[in-house]
Amino acid sequence: MAHTKKSEIVARQLMAQNINAFVIRLSPAVHGAGDMGFTRTVIERAKKSHRAEYFGLGTHAWSAVHRLDAAHLFYLVTMYGLEHPTTNERVFNAVAEESITTAAIARTISRKLNVPLKAKYNPLSFGDTAMLYLINCPTSSQLTRQILGWVPVQPDLLTDISSSRY
Repeated sequence: MAHTKKSEIVARQLMAQNINAFVIRLSPAVHGAGDMGFTRTVIERAKKSHRAEYFGLGTHAWSAVHRLDAAHLFYLVTMYGLEHPTTNERVFNAVAEESITTAAIARTISRKLNVPLKAKYNPLSFGDTAMLYLINCPTSSQLTRQILGWVPVQPDLLTDISSSRY
């Protein structure tokens, strides 16, 4: 559990005490109106540097979910917990898109901002945002969809980046 968030550790401790707790793992790219996370950070960096960048071959991949789809999942998990207080299924992934490469994200930003696209090979050149470019976390929500019937309906990440919200 070295990379497990403290909130998940606490939830699992509560579960071990037979307390009706659940874990919802959010994608690194939770996007949509009001986004202040990874997506906004990468776009703001491109605006300041006048270029859209990705690391290496751009094959590092993020999973993504729209904020409204994630909110709907929180509701579904709450209802599921009330209906199935003794269930063994307690960990759900909020993932609408399992794997979007950083190169695809950078290409979309490049088109949106009309700035050049550039591959960079030194992670230190990304400064304090390096970890955003080095994350590789394709993730599945198959179990979440199967158990809860969750179906994301909001725009995907690349469509959302292309919108005027960013």
